[in-house]
Amino acid sequence: MATVDEMKSRWIYSELGSPRWAEAYEQLRGDTPLLEKAKLHVPFAALSEDEREQLLRYAPISSRRGLMGRLNNHAAYRLEHWDKQRIRTTTTIHAYGSVPYAEFLAGHCPPGEEAADPREAAKALPYYPGTWEAGIVVGKPGEYMLLDGYTRSVVFMKEAPADATFALWVPEE
Repeated sequence: MATVDEMKSRWIYSELGSPRWAEAYEQLRGDTPLLEKAKLHVPFAALSEDEREQLLRYAPISSRRGLMGRLNNHAAYRLEHWDKQRIRTTTTIHAYGSVPYAEFLAGHCPPGEEAADPREAAKALPYYPGTWEAGIVVGKPGEYMLLDGYTRSVVFMKEAPADATFALWVPEE
């Protein structure tokens, strides 16, 4: 079980080493140990309590704080492992059209948005699920929205074996 604050820290940590979100975390440039750990894919569980608290302090000033606010709609989250079919049943965030995930996955990047599109970023990310932090969904059963983990999920959907699963934090009902 994970609290909302832990989820925010996890989200920030998962994006620290991401070229797509580097600008969103410019304030961390001086915090070399955390950046290095993120780039080396040191698991979140291996971070100290001080490091987790440090990550949480960056949430209010992150450019992702609007989306992070959706985490507050739930009291706690549990880790689940979903297959490809279950991921297809989620919807996307507004920035990706608020469409069914399967439609998003089959779609194409809008012209001029290549740098921010997870489908494009996924082309450069190898399938190494053992180094990935879990994604995050919000909502309720049957109406889940994928909140975080787009690039990783695209790689998973395109590269993983048919019987593989993808780790996701899911709201505790």
